[in-house]
Amino acid sequence: MSALTRDRATPYREGIEVEYLVAANTKIYAGSLVCVNAAGYAVPAADTSGYRFAGVAVEQVDNSGGSDGEKNVRLRRAGVFFFGW
Repeated sequence: MSALTRDRATPYREGIEVEYLVAANTKIYAGSLVCVNAAGYAVPAADTSGYRFAGVAVEQVDNSGGSDGEKNVRLRRAGVFFFGW
């Protein structure tokens, strides 16, 4: 990437809620932890090599029987979450 030579209008958003494409044959429940797999698709969180934590699902998305990226899931990335005692 080259250095800027003039002003640039850089798009901005808070980043509190973001959307990710959901992996094939995957169901994500509202309120659950969500990771992004090595291919870049949202999956239920697990301690799995290549998974990267992405946020907490705002809604349920059922991509069972669907292909990679057929559906999106909204995730909340910032805040304080309570998962019980």
